[in-house]
Amino acid sequence: MDTRALLLVLASAVIHAVWNTMLAGARDSRAATNLALLVGTLLLVPPAIVTWEIDADVVPFAIASGTMQVAYVFLLGVAYDHAPLSSVYPVARGSAPVVVLALSFSLDRHPAAIGAVGAVLVGAGILGLRGLGRRGLVYGLAIGVLLGSITTIDQFGVKHASTFSYLLLIVAPAAIVTVVQEIVRGRAGVLRAEVTGRTLVAGVGFMTTYVLILAALRLAPAASVAAVREVSIVIAVVLGALVLREPVTSRR
Repeated sequence: MDTRALLLVLASAVIHAVWNTMLAGARDSRAATNLALLVGTLLLVPPAIVTWEIDADVVPFAIASGTMQVAYVFLLGVAYDHAPLSSVYPVARGSAPVVVLALSFSLDRHPAAIGAVGAVLVGAGILGLRGLGRRGLVYGLAIGVLLGSITTIDQFGVKHASTFSYLLLIVAPAAIVTVVQEIVRGRAGVLRAEVTGRTLVAGVGFMTTYVLILAALRLAPAASVAAVREVSIVIAVVLGALVLREPVTSRR
């Protein structure tokens, strides 16, 4: 893997684990996640306008990735309201590389051997975990499938637009849809209660992570990027134990 891509992915892994910990520790994780996405989207507007560059070929990728973003954000918030970070996060992040690997082969894009082996080993390690709980496993797998699919789509989509332009295209619809549905469901008060420093920082982290990953996808195959960023699993589990006081056994 290109050294620049490696550094970008490692930085994104640390930031990703931190903002997920923040959202998992919120009073209402679903509302906090939706607000964080909205904050991050608003921050994207200025750089996206300054660097605006897209071509018509980006449309199908933006629609596909944007649709999955809505499902991803919704599931992430619901998952953290019903299962601990140390259960959901490892399964989600660990299964995503396997999805990327499978999609890469189905698209006749064969990743480097070391990337493929890394993805399989991470997936196998997740299967060997105990004490995750049924909800953590189900939510984690669903999120992992979405993450893997989004990563694969974005590798192609980002080639047809500038990084900030593409990111705004795919997250803006999700930010609008998720916040509006909260208001329609009578949860405006819950949203207001989650307007905190924690949520704002999580929003910045959300978009910073994504920008770094899109930059890495310009330099390295999706399978390699997906495998390397799974170092965030260890960071998130440690944060879950130390910050959120989740019961993480030495065996896990």
